[in-house]
Amino acid sequence: MICPTVVIGSGPAGLATALMLARQGIVGIKLFDQLSAPPKPDNISYWGNYEGERSYLIGLNGKGQRALQELGVMDRILNYSTVLNGAISWDPNSPIDKPVERDFIAMGKKYRTVCLERDRISACLLAELEEKFPDAVQIQFNVNCTEIAWQSGALCEVHLSDPERGNYSVTAGLLVGADGTNSVVRDSMLELSAASKGTKRQFPFYVRRFEDKNVRYYRTIPLYLPIEPEHKTTFHWKLNMSYSARVASEVNLEALPGGWMGPTDGLSTYLAVILFRPWDTRLTDMRTSDDARAFFAELFPAFVPCLRDADLERFAQKKDRKFPRFMFAGPSLHCGHADTNSGSSAVLVGDSAHTVKPFFGLGVNSAFEDVAALGLALNRTNGLLAPALAEYSLLRAKEARALVQLSRVFDGSLVRFVLPLIVDSFCHRMLPSVFSPPTISLMQNEKFTYTMVQRRKAWERVLQGGLFAGFLSGFAVA
Repeated sequence: MICPTVVIGSGPAGLATALMLARQGIVGIKLFDQLSAPPKPDNISYWGNYEGERSYLIGLNGKGQRALQELGVMDRILNYSTVLNGAISWDPNSPIDKPVERDFIAMGKKYRTVCLERDRISACLLAELEEKFPDAVQIQFNVNCTEIAWQSGALCEVHLSDPERGNYSVTAGLLVGADGTNSVVRDSMLELSAASKGTKRQFPFYVRRFEDKNVRYYRTIPLYLPIEPEHKTTFHWKLNMSYSARVASEVNLEALPGGWMGPTDGLSTYLAVILFRPWDTRLTDMRTSDDARAFFAELFPAFVPCLRDADLERFAQKKDRKFPRFMFAGPSLHCGHADTNSGSSAVLVGDSAHTVKPFFGLGVNSAFEDVAALGLALNRTNGLLAPALAEYSLLRAKEARALVQLSRVFDGSLVRFVLPLIVDSFCHRMLPSVFSPPTISLMQNEKFTYTMVQRRKAWERVLQGGLFAGFLSGFAVA
């Protein structure tokens, strides 16, 4: 593949794509991002400071880890990560000193979740590129992509805005859209698809966005878990665990450990995400650190010893943030004219192709799967761009749709999410050779694609329905 390559977006998906292409010997890769460059991954003073909102924590599951291993960067990431040993959770009826604990080691999981800051992943990928491929990739931060223009002859002009250079454009032979939920590249593909109707190069392309019927806001706050004996608390905290708590008033707390921070004086730094409804006045009317402390004392008393006054003050003053809407693009994830000598092509990876709410880190892990699939497609076609992009769409377009459709269940009501979880857990425990684990466990299993999970669960629902009908019939006869 010899063509000017432009990647829009330097988050984990964009940097991973640039790294994959560079590892295949491709040069002349230009990457643009509207944000500034992340600090070095070993900058502990920055990564240990959660006062800002840019960096939140990500859990890399087996699928994401496998893709990063293929990119040769997983060892670097592990240097700045925390590996989870299990999960500790409180439900609305759990006593403060008796939460439910799951031990991942005892469960025999092949991969254990690896946690670190999202932007620290980007920092690791950036360091890998700068150290090993400095001549192949040119990365420019603080540059905004304003428009994608498809010229006559199918050339793609990328219009950029730079505080120093002003407005300018570059030509892309291959344009990679890794620019997230509000993707400029994806929008240009929609426009190109509409313009192609009735022509020889007509191609179908759509974006399916779902109404958010379960709106939740969130705020973040650091936790400093006391793990040494001199820090006396009601509950004995454990290292390398995830923590969560649910209360009856629809407020949830989810906390993951940060990446490696060096000496911590007997305290382990976590970042907690508080999920709540837009109409919860306990948060929307919160103004002071005393208000915040009273909120945690009422709903999450176990975590009160882990909070600091300065963080509570910031928490009370923070703006409420909203999760993105579910979305997927299709029926293919590429477009353009790579089969001509002068044409350009575009391809989508990560959130620009499929956007989910950040349940269990499915978004970033599936983005790394996208990158791995694009690399596989290039290898299978010996670097020929047109068949490679077609192969990539075959590999990932249906996966993007299945990922979003499955993830929407986790955002549903008791009947849509909790009840299937209970039924699946019971059936798997009773007949493990017939019924698979719950959907979320299966989605994180590196042996199953999302379309495989979808088909398997559809079959199991039919079987469960038949067993339930048989049980009711037998009960009625008795």
